[in-house]
Amino acid sequence: MKRKLLSVLLTFCLAFSLLPIAALATDPVAQIGEKTYATLKAAFEGAKDGDTVTLLDNVTEDVTINKSITLDLGGKTLTNT
Repeated sequence: MKRKLLSVLLTFCLAFSLLPIAALATDPVAQIGEKTYATLKAAFEGAKDGDTVTLLDNVTEDVTINKSITLDLGGKTLTNT
């Protein structure tokens, strides 16, 4: 019985160790200074007047800019839905 339990436990450990951690994390899409944001909307909410928001990836979001900020597309595409 102990051997069977140990082999099942080791099987689960092996299966979870093969799961890539990077697949569970979301890549940031925007940056203000050194701080990164998972969504462009979050970046706009965190921005102050005069800040520069830089896109790090192509983005498709429903966003409204209601501040005096600079949006640096950095060669990326922003599609507003």
